Amino acid sequence: KRIDLVVCRYTRNAETEVENCNWVVIAGTPVSSNPVAPTYTVGNLQKGDLVDDCPVFEVHYDGINVTEVKKILSVAPNLTEFVKPYHQRRISSLISQMKSLL
Repeated sequence: KRIDLVVCRYTRNAETEVENCNWVVIAGTPVSSNPVAPTYTVGNLQKGDLVDDCPVFEVHYDGINVTEVKKILSVAPNLTEFVKPYHQRRISSLISQMKSLL
């Protein structure tokens, strides 16, 4: 049994300052029972780190068989869900202003 991590790996070249993003699989350690996900690099490119792994999926194996793929990255709602309340308030305010002019 084993758990692998599929991560989105962000890197920054210290010399060129070029940032890159690649999909990487970090293989876990096979065990007879109770496998654990492997460790990954936690970094912050904004604070000068050169590598940051963002785990997206756990792939669970039993022998050579994939038994489960777990999504572990939480996804924020789409932008319209954030913007909609603002626009509704703004439209209400504009309607009120227009009514006061009549």
